[in-house]
Amino acid sequence: MRKHIHSQARLKEFKTTPAYTYLLEFIQGLAEAVAGKSLTDECAVSAPVQCVLDDLEQMKMWVAELPPIQQAMRYGNKAFIGWHRRLCELSKAMATKLLGTRNAAADAGLSVEQASLELAAYLEDSFGNATRIDYGTGHELAFAAFLCAAERVGVFTADDRPALVLRVFQKYLELMRLLQSTYYLEPAGSHGVWGLDDYQHLCFFFGAAQLSQQREVAPSAVHDAELLEEGHAQWMYLAAVRFIMQVKKGPFREHSPYLSDISGVDSWLKIGVGLLRMYEVEVLGKLPVVQHLAFGRLLPWGDAPGGGEGASAAPGGPGPSLADTDPTHDAIRRGSYGTAPQSGLPDNRLAVLARIQAEKKAAAAAAAAAAAAAPADAGPPSA
Repeated sequence: MRKHIHSQARLKEFKTTPAYTYLLEFIQGLAEAVAGKSLTDECAVSAPVQCVLDDLEQMKMWVAELPPIQQAMRYGNKAFIGWHRRLCELSKAMATKLLGTRNAAADAGLSVEQASLELAAYLEDSFGNATRIDYGTGHELAFAAFLCAAERVGVFTADDRPALVLRVFQKYLELMRLLQSTYYLEPAGSHGVWGLDDYQHLCFFFGAAQLSQQREVAPSAVHDAELLEEGHAQWMYLAAVRFIMQVKKGPFREHSPYLSDISGVDSWLKIGVGLLRMYEVEVLGKLPVVQHLAFGRLLPWGDAPGGGEGASAAPGGPGPSLADTDPTHDAIRRGSYGTAPQSGLPDNRLAVLARIQAEKKAAAAAAAAAAAAAPADAGPPSA
């Protein structure tokens, strides 16, 4: 496997690769598979899905076995290094076991050894970085790549997609929240109030898809603490917002202005459309996020064996768009999230921040005026 995205030119080329098509179509397909389905709905759990669930449960148990150590720094507890080391020691065995649940790999023209190495690489990068002790959307992307690569090698089928979101991805989110709360992982490349969330994006996209076919829970529900408490076990979006409210202090519209502003959109489908396009720009389109993504046979950069080692279509620049050369590229723009209007969720973060700043200035001016109008302290009486 090889990392190809090391410059803006290569980032632009990434959007023309088979890997980009496979990832984006897979992510969109997962959302469409759970449209209208809650986390508590019944769904088929195949042997491969159960295998991943068991591994995630095992990783959760490691947290109790490797508690945080006493250290001066609040963020980045070094006990996470040991947790991640254990993951790397066992990742290949986990991948091999997963491949064995459906005797996958041979149909994809790969040996079990090669397929397990590629799956293990994505798995190892899915839970944060042990050197920086951080976690962000790039690691969340690695977990999506792990699931996508596993489907491409034949481990999962399209019938598994509802369970991959409602069971596997949800358990992954719960594990990551435990890791974040226990080891205080730094947000990797956080944009602060400029971003959707410090750590993740897909939970909001999948969550919006879940809510897209019901009317009981409106987007404005994120401002209602009672609704968040009642609905977090059913809806991924509400669970994600509830977690943010637990770990961040202050008004929601100040620490999460973009999520707050989204709550004014009139439908969950429009929110989902906007979140997918935002994902293309803010995650798949950002060099600091995708520069660590590796490419191989399952998620290839080009058409050459081994993930297109240097196999650009033309030296010195990107080749022709997959829209012209690969009919599967059209799948990215099909379905609920590909055909809806592009203006479904306008990027108005500047306006949101400007409004917050104006409100703060107005409050400060009002406080200053009140202080000026208050009677002056007469001080001690003169002798």
